[in-house]
Amino acid sequence: MWKAWRSKLQADILEAVLDAHNRDPIDLCLAYGSYTEFEPETLNKIRGMGIPVALLWLDEKHAFWERPLGVPNGQKPLIGSCDVHLTNSFECIRWYMAEGAAAYYFPQAIDPEIYRPLNLERDIPVSFMGAAYGARIDFIRKLKKAGIPIQCFGAGWERGKGERPDIDNIEIYCRSIVNLGIGATGHSEQLTCVKGRDFEVPAVGGFYLTTYDYELSRLFYIGKEIVCYRNVFDCIELIRYYLERPEEAREIGEAGRRRILAEHTWTDRIVGLLKWMGILSEGKT
Repeated sequence: MWKAWRSKLQADILEAVLDAHNRDPIDLCLAYGSYTEFEPETLNKIRGMGIPVALLWLDEKHAFWERPLGVPNGQKPLIGSCDVHLTNSFECIRWYMAEGAAAYYFPQAIDPEIYRPLNLERDIPVSFMGAAYGARIDFIRKLKKAGIPIQCFGAGWERGKGERPDIDNIEIYCRSIVNLGIGATGHSEQLTCVKGRDFEVPAVGGFYLTTYDYELSRLFYIGKEIVCYRNVFDCIELIRYYLERPEEAREIGEAGRRRILAEHTWTDRIVGLLKWMGILSEGKT
């Protein structure tokens, strides 16, 4: 069934792009996906319409090369079929360059009209937003064993009594004193990467505590705009510290929001990319 789905997806993509281009010429096609979603021929046909293609994917660190999964996958098979690969990892930029492909640093960002403070009572001591899999499950188990009052939201977690099934992530971020992040990539306990939560939580003024990743230090002032831990024991101590000092946590959350609004909106990302590609001249937005 996936073959029929994938074939139809390619035709639908090309039809949609051509229709939009005929109505109003497209300056840049920003595509998201891997070899699972795109055939190289599809992207090259878009380029053949005179439209430059920038391809974004956020999972290269654990799925760059194609693996024997029975379905198309990975990002390397698409090299050569787009004008530039967008990545949220400086490490992966080197991988693309080693293949002779252009790459541009493009970490996640937020829409400030969506991610904004809701001014709710912070009645959740500690929360984690994300699916239950891999090393996350054992990490959360260790926190609970240490007496950390954490509530988890996402696929696979057992929901707390009385929680609404339709509760959304922004509400959870705004209700939590400590918003926990787990930066591990895929099922690895060692490899980390930048996550969407790294931007979403500070954007709403939430206090964010996550796994240390050196790339976060290029995006935030660690310790003043977000806080990072090195291991589960470090995490436990930091949670206890900030639960006893909620005002300090609030100030860090507010500083994180100021950083987000100044540098990490999707407008910032798109304008930077357009200028880098020469589509938008310097001084114009």
